[in-house]
Amino acid sequence: MPVGEAASWALAAAAAATVLVEAATFAPVVVWFMTSLTGSSLLFWLPYLVSMAIGIAIAYLCAALSPTLDTCILGLAGYVISVLFFTGLIIDWRDNPGRRRAVHWKWYGQISYMRYAWGAVMINQFRAEPRPFGTVQVLEHFAPDGQSAWGMLGLQCAFFAAFFVLAWSALALREALPRWRAALGGL
Repeated sequence: MPVGEAASWALAAAAAATVLVEAATFAPVVVWFMTSLTGSSLLFWLPYLVSMAIGIAIAYLCAALSPTLDTCILGLAGYVISVLFFTGLIIDWRDNPGRRRAVHWKWYGQISYMRYAWGAVMINQFRAEPRPFGTVQVLEHFAPDGQSAWGMLGLQCAFFAAFFVLAWSALALREALPRWRAALGGL
């Protein structure tokens, strides 16, 4: 790798790490203390941090796969918004379309990385308070029964690893394609 390419990769990594650390440190601390949340503060902060890291990896992946900035923004927004529907906040996990209506949607709820972050935070907050709102069981409504918050965080970390590898591969492929085309005679 030439020196210029190494410097650009290092600059991109430093910029992403700076944004990640600054944003992932300030906002969760303010929210945690202003709302007097219960549970583990670490288990509140880590899903937020990992979600931001996944967002950055997805942005790099979309940028590497898109021919223009417009298609990158459209693809990124479309994917993230569609994933938001299956977190358990907008579409209840019990009312997942895959369970009753369209079987082909069942898998999409399982690959929603935000679903696992939301579930980990809900389990962390409400596992000690089974019925804070009277008869409503919060964990029945917002998180799957029998799941562990740390297990859901582990699944979210696996999503980060997968998106990171996909983004790295797409960036490497995008960089290598012009050389391959030149070597193959301009295909």
